[in-house]
Amino acid sequence: MSQLSRYEQLQVDLEDKGILTSEISETALAAVSVPISKELCAIGINPHTLKTDAEKMDALLHEGGHCESGAFYSRYTPRFTIRQLERKADKFVAENYITKEMLDEAHEKHGLSEVWEFAEHFEVTVGYMKRIFHILFNSEFMDD
Repeated sequence: MSQLSRYEQLQVDLEDKGILTSEISETALAAVSVPISKELCAIGINPHTLKTDAEKMDALLHEGGHCESGAFYSRYTPRFTIRQLERKADKFVAENYITKEMLDEAHEKHGLSEVWEFAEHFEVTVGYMKRIFHILFNSEFMDD
């Protein structure tokens, strides 16, 4: 029996929480999350826009963060509020999926110290790992 990839395991974990995932392709969006009901949410991942496994993992984590934290918005939401809700989704990821404790453990067990090493370990992009570091440590890793 084959073992699930980290991405596939995250899909299973999200489904257990009432968050459905599927591929979408008839849109320019890379990924989207939509509340369906109080207990159900859907995430669409566009494999034509997201080319690498790390980009897909970033999107699944981030959109899952939207679903689990309730940080949804529409095209009519003010830009400032959107930025707050985007951060809330990533903060949920930092507090539940890539935590300080997990970073400490990866450092202790595997000697990881560079952002790219952590990104590789958690199977995300360096850019997303920088966002998580920024949230967790309010560090200077953030470029923007």
